[in-house]
Amino acid sequence: MSLTYNPVPRYTLNLKGIPFKTEWVEFPNIELLCKKLGIPPTCKREDRSDRFTLPAIHSPSTGVYISDSILIAEYLEKTYLDTPQIFPHNTFALQAAFTAAFVNNLSALWNFIVHATYAILTPRSQEYYRHTREKSFGKVLEDIAPKGECKGNPPYPFTCLHLISFIFTFHIDLPFVYPLYFI
Repeated sequence: MSLTYNPVPRYTLNLKGIPFKTEWVEFPNIELLCKKLGIPPTCKREDRSDRFTLPAIHSPSTGVYISDSILIAEYLEKTYLDTPQIFPHNTFALQAAFTAAFVNNLSALWNFIVHATYAILTPRSQEYYRHTREKSFGKVLEDIAPKGECKGNPPYPFTCLHLISFIFTFHIDLPFVYPLYFI
């Protein structure tokens, strides 16, 4: 099974009826692929270096590469005007603000997310993931994992994220990887 914590682009493409092809990318390949294809960085790391993330889309009709789910959704909304709207009644700013607030309040889940994600990665991605997350958190992966009665018992919102991700991505027998969509 393949899971991605961010099903928004896939959901948006499906809702709008836009045909697409998915290319699954393992963690160690994300930055190199983004640079190779000219996909701009999503944000900056604490050390001010560029951070490249997926999902991303490529639109051959315009030649545009875009990463960051909300920017992808905005692009698809503006480009495919004759399809169902995902930001009805000019609600893009409101939905972007809600998304930012929601994401910023997920910090309590990171201990569960990091540990659960590591467990389902391929060995190559595990090595990369361990290195980058330990650097980011400033401690070894085992110290990030929940302890005591919380161990192995993620809070309800986390299990909902897995369910939502499964519903929108639904791929069987693939490792945990991130998608790059070609429309």
